[in-house]
Formats: sequence, C-alpha cells, structure tokens
Amino acid sequence: MLKKTLLTVGILFAALCAFLGIIWLKDTWPIESTSLKNEGVGKLAIGMDESQISRYYSEFATRHSQEETAFYYDDEANFIVHTDTETKEIICIELRDTTAGQNFTTKRGIGIGSSLTDVKREYGTNYRQKNTELYGDLIE
Repeated sequence: MLKKTLLTVGILFAALCAFLGIIWLKDTWPIESTSLKNEGVGKLAIGMDESQISRYYSEFATRHSQEETAFYYDDEANFIVHTDTETKEIICIELRDTTAGQNFTTKRGIGIGSSLTDVKREYGTNYRQKNTELYGDLIE
C-alpha cells in the first residue's frame, strides 16, 4: 500500500514538474524574429545614431547607465529612446502613453490604441503574450 501511494505521489509530482516546465518554456523559448531594422516611431528609427535624436527632438532629457543611455520626451512615462553605449545607435524605442501635441506611430501606422489584429497584419504573428511588472500585459 505504501509503495502504491509513493508511486502515485511521485507520478503526480513528475506531472506537475513537467507542466510547470512547459509553461516556463513557452514564455522563454526563442520565437522566430521579426526584423525591425529601420522601423521607428515619429522621426526616429532603430539603428539611427543618437546624435540625430536631439536634431529631431531637442526637448529630450537624458539618463545614463553603464549599459545604455535613455532619452525621454516630456517625462519618463511617455516616449523613451534607448541607445547602446558602445555603438551610440538606437536599440529600443518605447512609446508608453500618448503625448500631448504628438501623434507618434510606427512607420507602419501602429500606435497607442492599435488593435492586436492591426499589429499582426503589419508585423506578423511571431510574438508571445507576456505580463510584466513594469509594463503590464504586452506582446513581445
């Protein structure tokens, strides 16, 4: 009787570990990449030199760290551009919220309020849905 109970508990434990492993892999396993080279928001594009940021948006403030430099428009909650400290190229453009007087969209017309259907149509279906503490629900 004890052997059957231990076997049952062992099988249930193994099944739980397999289930949790699958859930973890689903969120971390590499997905096929969608190239965003030359994609951008407003007048800025991925790969552009950081010197062009102030040319187009002289109002940007700057924040430095060891890994990157962040430029932000209005405040750090709206429009942020990250550049690589070595190459000085734009590596990430974040548009977190609408900005008064600006209508920021990507080169393909995606912006705040665009539907997931619109995003899939313009960028394809190579994505995963995530929930992060900083950004909440998002697609990656």
